[in-house]
Amino acid sequence: MFRPEFKFESQQEHDQHLAQLLREKGPDNPVVSELLNDMAIEQETLLEASGDQEALIQFNLRRARLYYSARYEEVALLEFKDALTLAEATHNHELSTTIAQEIEQLRK
Repeated sequence: MFRPEFKFESQQEHDQHLAQLLREKGPDNPVVSELLNDMAIEQETLLEASGDQEALIQFNLRRARLYYSARYEEVALLEFKDALTLAEATHNHELSTTIAQEIEQLRK
């Protein structure tokens, strides 16, 4: 299968492009699916190397915001809740509060 080559200047540019593709083509599109999988694999590799729970929380937040920008609000909300659960489990009260506030903003 032909897969276009994408190069981005920043993570933000990558996520904006991926959100646009997700919105236009949906998560089942082979290119979108592969890009989502690549992002997850890359992040999992970094997380396994560091063992940093906050990095995992930040990755969940990144995915939540990506899905929200692509207008997949239900999936985004699940990702936000996962991030909140992890933040609470690690007793990161400041981050827990920030995530809870972001979830409340989404519900408005």
